[in-house]
Amino acid sequence: MKAIGWALRDLAKTNSAWVIKFIEEHENKMAKLSIREASKHL
Repeated sequence: MKAIGWALRDLAKTNSAWVIKFIEEHENKMAKLSIREASKHL
């Protein structure tokens, strides 16, 4: 679960709009930890 958060966090450095859209579309399926990790650089 944490790995997807790390990957999204890394991607957010260069493509934050895509990561935001991804989180919005999948937040009900994602673990809270993944969302928290992915959102660190947004």
